[in-house]
Amino acid sequence: SGREAGPQDSGSSDGSAGIAPLPSSGAGTAAELASSRSRSEEEVGATAPARIQSADEDAEDATSGEPDEPFVSEEDKTKVMALVGSLLQAEWEKGRAQLEARVEELEEQAAEETKRSESQRSRIGDLEHRLAKESTRSERLRGELSEAGRQVKEAKRQALREQARAVEAEEELARLRPLAEELTDAKEQIEKLQDLVAQLRWKLSQAKQQAPAEVARAGEAQGAEWRGKMEEEARRLREDLERFSKELGGAHERKNSAMRSLTAAARRLWERRPRLGKLG
Repeated sequence: SGREAGPQDSGSSDGSAGIAPLPSSGAGTAAELASSRSRSEEEVGATAPARIQSADEDAEDATSGEPDEPFVSEEDKTKVMALVGSLLQAEWEKGRAQLEARVEELEEQAAEETKRSESQRSRIGDLEHRLAKESTRSERLRGELSEAGRQVKEAKRQALREQARAVEAEEELARLRPLAEELTDAKEQIEKLQDLVAQLRWKLSQAKQQAPAEVARAGEAQGAEWRGKMEEEARRLREDLERFSKELGGAHERKNSAMRSLTAAARRLWERRPRLGKLG
């Protein structure tokens, strides 16, 4: 029983000490994982002889102790060393399996992170492409907005110019209204004068026709008096006719002047008609 206790205790104590600590879950790249696995293998290989030597020394101490302790034969030493070696090999295999499992897990995590990084890079590329398109669209909209603002300003200036022309047209119409009234008055006066001239001509014609008959019916003295009256009446009628004729000519001149002014104003208004139509 004493021989079995020594190797088992030394094997259990030395087996756990030779396993390198596993890397944490936040380990970095695959190169670091490979380096960690290599160091663990080297540590297990390097400490195995020391553990065997320690077990051998423990066995020698057991044989060189008190005389009453049992003798350990070479065969027992060999068995102990074989047992220790098998335990160390088992622990080493177990640690190696754990390390390889951890390495595979970390490699899977690294692959997932790489895949996630690729996905994020692809998404970043898409966002950059969209940003470039939006930037181009924004530049185009700014250009259109600037052009629209320029057109609005030009439209305002055009509206102000058309408004000024409309005011000028209103002023021109205001100046033409008296001319139109004057033309109407001239037409009425012409019609009246034409009636008066016609009446005077008729009276003069009647006077010329009645004068010989009146003179023939009257005596010599009365005939001379009637002739004088008729000549006076004829002279007065001729003067009235001449005066009315002059007034009629002046009225015609005023009418023609008013007509010329109205025609010129109408021509100016007609030339402005397309521009004034935009203000409607």
